[in-house]
Amino acid sequence: MKSLGIFLLGVIIVGGILVLSKNDTPTTVNEEMSSDAMPTETEPVNMAMSGNKEVDVMKSEAKWTGSKTVIKDYYDTGTLGIKSGSATFNNGLLTGGEVIFDMTSIATTSTGKGSDADTTSKMAGHLKSPDFFDATTYPEAKFVITSATQESGTTYLVTGDLTIKGKTASQSFPVEVVTTLSGVATISGTATIDRTVYDVRYGSGKFFTDLGDNVINNEFTLEFKAVTK
Repeated sequence: MKSLGIFLLGVIIVGGILVLSKNDTPTTVNEEMSSDAMPTETEPVNMAMSGNKEVDVMKSEAKWTGSKTVIKDYYDTGTLGIKSGSATFNNGLLTGGEVIFDMTSIATTSTGKGSDADTTSKMAGHLKSPDFFDATTYPEAKFVITSATQESGTTYLVTGDLTIKGKTASQSFPVEVVTTLSGVATISGTATIDRTVYDVRYGSGKFFTDLGDNVINNEFTLEFKAVTK
């Protein structure tokens, strides 16, 4: 009987080893935590972010696109430098901020007529002239956030005052706001702007007739990405 008991005990021990071998190694406290409970550097919202964050102009950018109204697929594109800016946060939420654009930096990357250096250079010069944005007289444009409404985790509807050529008007558009644990925020979006509101009238059918196929769309888009330090 004693040998039978020893045999049964051995069976129980071996069976227990076999059961353990079918499972993963014992779960630790860290492994029990879900990925949601362990924030990483790449997560889209840092709820601890608060205060004023300066924009890193070397990592930020803006791109514009214009078009001709009556010519299909006629687009002009280019870039616009960001001179300075800031974004204000409170417990992870965007609450304010501003961006100053360098109008003297207007550049053209492609046009409906071509992308050669001579064509793009001439257009950039024209855009800086009094016909358009008069960059010599008005070297800066500015957007100041007056309200930021969170619509989802990273999406906001931003409203603010945009000043171009000394004229200010309210603009609203959606933006995506991503913040990291290290305190860096990236704010990106696309705004559609009616240039005639800011007295940019050249080629506008709103003010001139008999322009033929030279009518330029009153609205242009500004795609931007502002990254904080």
